[in-house]
Amino acid sequence: MRHLSTGQYGVFAITLLLMLALSGGANGAAEDDATDTERSSGDIYSIVNLAAPTTYNGFVNAHGQAAFEYLGPDDRTQVAFFNGDRIVDISPPGNDRTFVGGLNEQGEVIFNARFLDAQSPGGLRYQPLRWSAARGRVVLPSLNVSEYASLDAINKHGQIAGLSATSSDNSSVRAVRWTSANRLSSLPGVTGFVPGAAYGINDLDAVIGSGSAVNGGTTTLVWNADGRPTNLGTFGARSAFGIRINNQGDVLGWRIVDAATRGFFLSSPGKPAVSINAAYPTTLNETGEVIGAVRGPTTSEFRAFRYSRARGFLSLHPAGMFTSEANALNDDGVSVGLVRSGMLDEGRAYRWSRTGVATDLNLRLQNSPTGLVLTEGLGIAANGDILAQSNAGLVFLCRGGSGTDAPVLGPIQIPALRQNELARLTLSFRDRNASDTHTATIDWGDGSGPLPAVVRERNGTGTVLAEHKFGVAGDYRATVIVTDSARRRTTMSASVRVGFTDGAQLVGEGMLQSAAAPGSGVYSPAARTAFRLAAPLALKTAAGTPFVFRLMGSTSFKGETLDRITLDGNRVRLEGTGQLSNRPGYRFVIDAVAGEGDALTSASRMAVRIEEANSVGAMRKVMFEAGRDGAMPQDLTQAAGQAASQAAQASPAALLYRGALRMTGQTSKTGQAGQP
Repeated sequence: MRHLSTGQYGVFAITLLLMLALSGGANGAAEDDATDTERSSGDIYSIVNLAAPTTYNGFVNAHGQAAFEYLGPDDRTQVAFFNGDRIVDISPPGNDRTFVGGLNEQGEVIFNARFLDAQSPGGLRYQPLRWSAARGRVVLPSLNVSEYASLDAINKHGQIAGLSATSSDNSSVRAVRWTSANRLSSLPGVTGFVPGAAYGINDLDAVIGSGSAVNGGTTTLVWNADGRPTNLGTFGARSAFGIRINNQGDVLGWRIVDAATRGFFLSSPGKPAVSINAAYPTTLNETGEVIGAVRGPTTSEFRAFRYSRARGFLSLHPAGMFTSEANALNDDGVSVGLVRSGMLDEGRAYRWSRTGVATDLNLRLQNSPTGLVLTEGLGIAANGDILAQSNAGLVFLCRGGSGTDAPVLGPIQIPALRQNELARLTLSFRDRNASDTHTATIDWGDGSGPLPAVVRERNGTGTVLAEHKFGVAGDYRATVIVTDSARRRTTMSASVRVGFTDGAQLVGEGMLQSAAAPGSGVYSPAARTAFRLAAPLALKTAAGTPFVFRLMGSTSFKGETLDRITLDGNRVRLEGTGQLSNRPGYRFVIDAVAGEGDALTSASRMAVRIEEANSVGAMRKVMFEAGRDGAMPQDLTQAAGQAASQAAQASPAALLYRGALRMTGQTSKTGQAGQP
């Protein structure tokens, strides 16, 4: 098979396309505000609240169904299923974490659960599962129940592709396939390569993934329905691995040329392979179209694109915007993602047509609650339904204005408070049944329990009002439940920070990528971890320093003591101790870069390391590490030139960190305090 790198394909042509994408010269056409005519044509979406912030990965199909992760009351990810009318929690009881892997058009969900188990090596037990309304939860076999297993894709026949480890050694990870009858089979390797992982499966039961060499490199492997492997090679790069395969046999994957150069390949039966550097792929549809992002002028900027053999390289990036990302694509060539106008902008969910016309989905909402903003499109089904993130959590967007009869809630927005300062909550809601009446309760999260809230409403439009004082500094979770007269109810929650408003502070929140998927080097969405941080920039001399540091999602951590603060300009290192999964005895290290306004050169960044506290120095066992690349050096005092050199070899920063960190109050620019 002939493989074409950028040099073989035509350096000038590919370089010109990427330059156009970066500059906005081939940008996606912006669309004006929606007109009454457009709304009457059916280009509108009704809203269904699925989960309050924070939510993570999710999938949607063309039958009005969705499977998604959400944050449980104990800050641990769980998995739920939306059947088009109601939400069902499908996580197994007693689990420590659950992560969704996929959803097919038949309504089958695949997911992975982790359990704390003192009898298992490492204290953990893993459980791959499938679920359907007809069969309920079914536990699937794995190569070793005490080791990691992951379900990564499911086809219409119920066949599943994934990976399973036989030991704690990363080299023990193997590509596997589960049949619709739940039988597990290991997929074989080829000469010189063991089967490292399987990431995709088509409806012909062909599986795409990677093979691992002894020297650490990877090659792209495809297995046919009978399990026979074919080595597609590395497409002229040091390593390559496939991530998607469609029913025509088109294969999409990553190429790793060297430490500084990555990109994607597209391989199709009977056609020369295409390889494009500096373009990071997301997914592939049945017509052979690819979406992804190319690097922008800085490490925090990306430009969404779509590529196909027929139409070439098309920039989706709206002119004048800071960054854009394309996350999902259906077979009609319609994609969804996000666009940010500035570095610290929360983002807005966008939709792109096959011709590249960009639409802000916030302009297509039917009867939206006041204050609700769609921030990112996560998935799009064949019928046009969309799964989206918003400032009110995860929402299902029903194309054409259908939906459910449950109330639709906007976000809870309460600014940081001082102790005993009056908190005023105002939450907007809508109900398409204008004759329904509503009641509401609020739990402020401080032990006062659910309390009745005031509801003001008229003709399906309403507001929930409540007031409260927190007597103790801390990080609280306020939860509102709105119930209509037909006993349909919707829940909304939000974090409230109390007592961290005075003096110099480092405050922020966002998302970190936890780790690379075993055997691949690809940062997995299933490894996302949310963070919240509010810390002073000077230790108090009295009994302890109040602060908030929490990790939520794939890892649960709560900081308890802040022992050391190191400050160098807008770079901050925080060190202390806390509880990992409710277990004491762990030490945290945070390296942060605070943003300063909207200047492009002041991107906020954060990296976290959690390690055992009962060892010394290099002997400490690292339990969790996230967010670090070459632009986030271990040593805050090292030269800027060294940091820049490392950054050139790093994974894309947007894959590691997404958030906003700011310094507030007056700060001295250098110094440190605390115990060594």
